[in-house]
Amino acid sequence: MGGGVHGTASSGKKRFRTKFTAEQKERMLSLAETLGWRIQKQDEPAIQQFCNETGVKRNVLKVWMHNNKHTLGKKP
Repeated sequence: MGGGVHGTASSGKKRFRTKFTAEQKERMLSLAETLGWRIQKQDEPAIQQFCNETGVKRNVLKVWMHNNKHTLGKKP
C-alpha cells in the first residue's frame, strides 16, 4: 500500500523527512528557476557544483524540484 521507493526493505520504519535550511530553499528555488524547473544533461556540472556547495543530494534536489514546480515555479 503506501507506495514509493524509500531505500528501506519494508522494515516498517517511517521514511526520513529531509529538512532544508532557509538558505538551501532559496538556493534551490534560484537554481530551479535558472534551469527552467527541469534537470537536463548539459546542466549536470552546475547541479554537481550546487550539490557540493549546499550539501543537498542530486536526487533530493530532483524530487524537491518536482514537488515544488507548480507551487513556486511557472509564474505567469
